[in-house]
Amino acid sequence: MNDKKHVLLVDDEKSFLQSALTGLEVYADQFSIRTAKHGREALEIIESETIDLLVTDLNMPVMDGFELLAELSKRGRALPTIVMTAFGTPKIEGDLRRLYPYTYLEKPLDIDTLVRAILAEFEHPSEGYLRGISLTSFVQLIELEQKTCTLHAAAGEASGFLYFKSGKLVGARYGWLQGEAAALEIFSWCEPRIELTRLERSTGPKINNAVNFFIFEAMRLKDEALRTQVDSNGDTLIPEHSNPAEQPLKGGTMNLGKLKEAFEEFKKEAGDGLIASDIWPRAGAQSILGHNSQASATALFNRLSEQIDKSLETSKFPPIANFFMLELTGNKIVVISYLGKDYLWGMLCDTVKIQIGLLLNVLLPTTSAKMTEAIKK
Repeated sequence: MNDKKHVLLVDDEKSFLQSALTGLEVYADQFSIRTAKHGREALEIIESETIDLLVTDLNMPVMDGFELLAELSKRGRALPTIVMTAFGTPKIEGDLRRLYPYTYLEKPLDIDTLVRAILAEFEHPSEGYLRGISLTSFVQLIELEQKTCTLHAAAGEASGFLYFKSGKLVGARYGWLQGEAAALEIFSWCEPRIELTRLERSTGPKINNAVNFFIFEAMRLKDEALRTQVDSNGDTLIPEHSNPAEQPLKGGTMNLGKLKEAFEEFKKEAGDGLIASDIWPRAGAQSILGHNSQASATALFNRLSEQIDKSLETSKFPPIANFFMLELTGNKIVVISYLGKDYLWGMLCDTVKIQIGLLLNVLLPTTSAKMTEAIKK
């Protein structure tokens, strides 16, 4: 190492801090050690000094390790971090080491183990350690420490809550989504800011799946959506083609420029009354254009549309002509519009902020016609 590094060690055990300072003196030519007794003191040091690596305990007074990591995330500080903690059970230890090797140091901790971890981070900074706390790593810590708390995650304009009781994920809320649908949506966000908030009681449906289910399911959905791009407004777009205005479409091409133009006009007219919206192909149900896109909602209403269509056909009823609407609690409605046979356009609206008559009789038919024309081009 050519440049001397700076390590911040955070722990409320004075004896451990003193032992660490004494044991690490022989490495003074490679890195310096600063200590803090709790998270608040650590934050003051991080804001005023250069710190290259954070090594922190989780259970501390004043501000614990969870709150420290959450505050660093909130402030956008991507500081490499090693967490010291007790695993609790062999199963949790095995799960964590399988998912995040070398990130966690088990307490009680000897100085030799700490030295190896610090040197390994400086020699191989891309392998294993928390480079700024991620949502996935954070919830694993909550599970590990069996913590009861409410976690607030925010990505762009999107904001959601995950509710934990004794380390178990028991509830989630994102906009009008609750329970497992909300949890899956939140876990799919890319590098959300994290904050621990005042403990709230989850009022939605109880979550039965473990945290790992949502982690891996979100990874799977991300893999499927790798071809999807997001523009500067947070709106989802299908990937570029050789001609940016035209995209491949079964039986022809899609004029993406005209489709987006119609979509933007609708957003402007709907204003704050539009909460979320997506356009997707019925085959695959991956959003190609959206505002506050919700992958789980897209999949849900794609399946619902299929079931309604089949039920109508089986019952020998006429098919849906243009759209169907669901009235939800809290002055919310969901409208699903049929854009030809192959595409659907869904939207969640607040009826306090937009007139239903204007939406259904003016905006919806006008915009649907423009979108259908763009898709069928």
